Amino acid sequence: MRRKIKKLLAVMLALALIISLVNVDQFSVTAESPEVQTETRAADSSKAEKTSQTKSEDQNSASEAKSEETDQSSVDTGTPDQTASSSSDSETEVETDSQSKSDTETTEGTEEQESEAKSTEVVGETEAAEGDSQTTVTDKNASSGTNSSKKENTEADSESNKKTDVSEESSEKEETEESQSETQDESQKDDVQNSENSEDGSEDDQLSYEQTARKALSRMGIAEAFAEGETIANAQNSFVIVDKNGDTPTGVPTSFTVITGDIAAASVPEITGYDFVNATINGIEVKSVGTLTYEGKNYIYYTTEGSSTGLAAMVLGENEKIQLNYELQRETYNITYEVTGDNSGINADDIFGTDKPVTVKNGDSYAFRVTIPRGYEAEILVNDEPQGELGIEPTYQGDDSVISVVGEPTELTLSKTYEITNVAGNQTVTVRLTRRENYSFSAKLWTQTRYASDNGTPRANFGQTESTFDAENDRETIWTFTTRTSNTWILDGLQINGTKLNIPYGEYSGRFSPVSQTTTLPSGTVVTVTLENITRENIGDRWNTNYRYIRTYSISVANCYENITITGGNLNASGWTEVISDRLTGVEFQVYDQQTGNSQGTWKNLEQSEPFGVGSRNDTSKNYWFNTQGLRFRLLPGYVNPQVSYGTTTGIENNDLSNLITNTNTPDDEGWYYITINGQNNNSITMLRIEAELGYYDVSYDDGNYSGSEQVNLPSYDDGNYNIVNNSQIIVSNTIPTDSSNAYVFDYWTLEGYEDDDGNSIQISPNQVLNLEDVAEYATVVNGQYVLPLEAHWVDASTAEQITYTIQFVVEDEVGNVIETIDKGNYQAPRGSTIILDTESEEVRQFLEDYPEYALNETKTVRYNSNIQAGKVLTVYFTKAVTDVTIEKNVAGNMGDRDESFDFELYINNEKQNDFSLSDSQTEVFENLTIGTTIKFKETDIDGYTVTASYTDNDDSTVDGTLTLGNDGYYSITVTKDLYITVTNTKNVNPPSGLAGGSDSWMILLGAAAVLAVTSGGFYLRRKKAGAHD
Repeated sequence: MRRKIKKLLAVMLALALIISLVNVDQFSVTAESPEVQTETRAADSSKAEKTSQTKSEDQNSASEAKSEETDQSSVDTGTPDQTASSSSDSETEVETDSQSKSDTETTEGTEEQESEAKSTEVVGETEAAEGDSQTTVTDKNASSGTNSSKKENTEADSESNKKTDVSEESSEKEETEESQSETQDESQKDDVQNSENSEDGSEDDQLSYEQTARKALSRMGIAEAFAEGETIANAQNSFVIVDKNGDTPTGVPTSFTVITGDIAAASVPEITGYDFVNATINGIEVKSVGTLTYEGKNYIYYTTEGSSTGLAAMVLGENEKIQLNYELQRETYNITYEVTGDNSGINADDIFGTDKPVTVKNGDSYAFRVTIPRGYEAEILVNDEPQGELGIEPTYQGDDSVISVVGEPTELTLSKTYEITNVAGNQTVTVRLTRRENYSFSAKLWTQTRYASDNGTPRANFGQTESTFDAENDRETIWTFTTRTSNTWILDGLQINGTKLNIPYGEYSGRFSPVSQTTTLPSGTVVTVTLENITRENIGDRWNTNYRYIRTYSISVANCYENITITGGNLNASGWTEVISDRLTGVEFQVYDQQTGNSQGTWKNLEQSEPFGVGSRNDTSKNYWFNTQGLRFRLLPGYVNPQVSYGTTTGIENNDLSNLITNTNTPDDEGWYYITINGQNNNSITMLRIEAELGYYDVSYDDGNYSGSEQVNLPSYDDGNYNIVNNSQIIVSNTIPTDSSNAYVFDYWTLEGYEDDDGNSIQISPNQVLNLEDVAEYATVVNGQYVLPLEAHWVDASTAEQITYTIQFVVEDEVGNVIETIDKGNYQAPRGSTIILDTESEEVRQFLEDYPEYALNETKTVRYNSNIQAGKVLTVYFTKAVTDVTIEKNVAGNMGDRDESFDFELYINNEKQNDFSLSDSQTEVFENLTIGTTIKFKETDIDGYTVTASYTDNDDSTVDGTLTLGNDGYYSITVTKDLYITVTNTKNVNPPSGLAGGSDSWMILLGAAAVLAVTSGGFYLRRKKAGAHD
């Protein structure tokens, strides 16, 4: 019996040795399956990759895992996917020991099941037959929700975390914030924020400054909008009052106050007999004033044209004063506005606008603008003296060829500006309105011209040529006429109130459908001309047919609040030759008007739809467009790439007579392109179109006459795509060029060719508005793009009164290395000014809000800057104020268990954090720690392991230092930059002495002994079964 017990013990010892060897290599074995052993070794070789994937998934669900750890500290919570699944799923993960398992599956269950998963599973032949026997690798550290693999997450980040620009850091920060749990404790976030806020000084000090400086700055419009009305006491210490001769006016008080805000008469002292003019400093006008407190001292703050209103405050330096300029007082008169007559629903603001002047000084002038509604006439009076009328229709007269306006007005006008000079009393401006009841139509004058009649014989049955109508709301036909059979007459031109109309054309085809063309007059009246019908009539006999084509036309109007007068037009006979300027877009068009025998012709402007070259087909002497250079056009401002088409009334769209016209491709010195028409191909009416494209313009900036050798900082290229139709105002960049050598100061811009009447270049200032109509012709073509090149002009810096300085943001890492420099613009100030940087400005606050990991560096930022000269650069410094600390677990040694989870206890600034666990290669990251934060940590159960800790700064893998275990049993470090701490647990077992070959040799021998023991044990068991009485 004793022998049996010894043999049984030998068998158990052999099994124990085998299990211990298996644990060293970190895989489990299924006893009866050789195939599984091969699969197990494969699983072991890919363990790092599988574990990395699992741990990476763990980190993505950090908040879920942490929220469950508290109540399940003794239960393995599995992978993140398992944690997120329903409880029913997790309860059924492990049912029996014979259940099939995936190579990388992480199970959830009790500690007993974990132990079984780690130990060797012995499966009988019957169980093996029932299902596939597989190796099971259990990651018992999956419950650590924030763990991650250093290989996949940290090594890639370590090269970019520190040496990235601010925008990249912001992107990484946003991704991190999105992955955080929505249930994060708000109080913890507040604690972190308070920690950041108090880093560069006590919170009380910052609030004290905020209550003084920011409040003062907000009054000046630096940090916030203007808040006028604060009183500057004893202003005589900072302001001096003078008259236009530079003398002190009589009656100036010895002590006075000034009100903060925009400088105006109401904010400065009132001096009997004098009027306030403006405020200046060193001859430069001051726009606004206010107070500012800096380091306990009060300053007077002011602004000038071009000075910064967001980042810097110009303050009075030692012995500097703002000059308040006055002149001898003149009496001020009030201006009153009124609307009388048919004024129902109409008030003074509707007629005069809201920005009309309300006072005027004795002897001065003032101007006001009057705009009346359509459908009204108005008389304008000032102090009952008539100034003019609006809404009055022009009067027309005519002869056999021309209809013209008689006297004033030359057109219907509803708006006009009036100026009153040398004012000597109060003013009352009156507009007396009269509403119109109806409107008149007249075609009488035109029907009597040679364009509509021949020697008194009309070319059409014109019917009633005068009438009244009301077409304010609905369209109304006001005239219809039908051509006569004296010829085939075609309407190829018509003009109403001086505006050319679009004309419809058509040909006889048996059945005719009406054709219309619509034109909107400048007043807003919509006019429609319709070719209602074409009929054919034989004026010959049955043997000699002679057809005439009879056309009926109608004229209708809508939205009409004016008289309608036919002021021009033409009925052309089909046997006469004529060219119609069918469409003129973006061009001015002229014809050389030379009568037969007159060698001194003149150029005559023609409008759209106006005919020219009237004459008989056989009388070429009147076809003066055949003359060389008889037609010409030039581009209107803002139009480019003119195209010329020539064709018949039905073929103009296809340019079907293009072979009969030639034109120059380049203009002359005055911009004229010349056209020659070489016939009409037996057509009585042909059409000419000249269409230009709408031009789109950019603006470039050149250093111009700069003669220095240093770099010049210029505004960026402005690809504004300006055009004459809906984007015609160009705002010149407010960026002021600077000379890096500080030898020159920018003065103004010019555009080549843009000159005044005396031939002098017009000076252009930063932020000035240019009308494209005025400058388009001076554009150049650069790579197919129209560009307005502005050239800078400079003056010697030693003579400039207004100098230019620059403000920039410099962003640094935690040790002072510059990450990025951000240009905040150039500003102007009087030479020698004193400027205080506003570190509480909106731009500074916005930067700190966008990048909370940075803090204003109060030490490096010089806020008070005196005697500012050209080229001075004022810098606001931002230094990284928070860091990240990563703790990684490393398991080493021939007996180190890479699957074992090690528990950590950690304190941040002596406040205990949630415990966490790490196994080999896993990490825990602590983000946004304020510079100066102290971290201490320890492992709570190391059981036979030797522990060391080292750290690096994330730039590379080089160890920067080691941590020493303190007397309290914790490792401790104060954070000054990003850190990567590696905690290494090492366990080794030395082999028995006298064996060669190292650990492999003695392990092989020990394994052989174990196999021998198993073999002998198996023989004994079989013998026991065979011998019944042994």
